[in-house]
Amino acid sequence: VAMALSTVLANLVAAGLVFRALLKAEGPYRLCIRQIKIHKKETGLILRCGVPIGLQSTALEASNVMLQSSINSLGETVVAGAAASGTYNSLLYTLQNAMSHTATIFCGRHFGAKQYDKLTKALLACCLLVMIVGAMMAGICLPIIRPMMQLDRGMATPYR
Repeated sequence: VAMALSTVLANLVAAGLVFRALLKAEGPYRLCIRQIKIHKKETGLILRCGVPIGLQSTALEASNVMLQSSINSLGETVVAGAAASGTYNSLLYTLQNAMSHTATIFCGRHFGAKQYDKLTKALLACCLLVMIVGAMMAGICLPIIRPMMQLDRGMATPYR
């Protein structure tokens, strides 16, 4: 609980410092509170993109919780094996997730600029890049996963 509270507090302090810096800044990025307003059309477009992405992330995390719950019921050895494979999975996921966020940004910019022909090209290019990099990383990781787990027997066996 203390770790979570300290993280929240650190994020609040960082947000406050950024907010203060933007209020005092000189130049085009200065924050003028009186000029902030909600534009209904743009807000609707943002929500049309953002809500499905948020729901997708929520569904993924919910499925991960159910999967982990099922794994936990299978015993210590299975949990240890899942933890070991999770190390490699998180490496691959982080890389893929970064590229998918990049694709979201590119596509969002083209969508906002109403450049639908570029939107389709950007989406296809990003999907192809994710598949290529994913295949390359799998090709690199698959041959070394088993030897790496054998080097650290503690990862593949339950702790007692």
